[in-house]
Amino acid sequence: MSYAYQELTNPDRIRVTENGAWVATFTIGCYTATLAGPRRAFSETFRSGGATRKVTVAHSTWVRAAPGPVDANIDERWLSCALAANHAGTPDALAIAMQYIKNAPPILLGDLQIAGDASYGPRLPDGTRDEGSDFNDYLGLRLALPG
Repeated sequence: MSYAYQELTNPDRIRVTENGAWVATFTIGCYTATLAGPRRAFSETFRSGGATRKVTVAHSTWVRAAPGPVDANIDERWLSCALAANHAGTPDALAIAMQYIKNAPPILLGDLQIAGDASYGPRLPDGTRDEGSDFNDYLGLRLALPG
């Protein structure tokens, strides 16, 4: 690879280019990196003021967990693998987060829901869900209480 590196400040970071095109930014001390990838769009539909609205954000920036806290030594092997994952469409931090928004479709592992709209927790008398309920409720695991 013919990566070029540029040190930037405020915040301290390293901008990586290839043949003059931006491919990644690593912020020193962070555990994530922003990388170039195919253009994609994220949408969410919600009710506001009695109307249903859909908001869409489109961009080609992907966010991946770095192999550790970023320092001035960029792991080119990791960078190449991360860029390949973007082009293969492997979900990044943004895509994974979108799996949990309101009305997201369920993602199942067998009978176990591992992602999707988080409609979990015991219901309150008014029909809403109790905030702060346990993750086991979200997974649909019914645990026997002691006593």
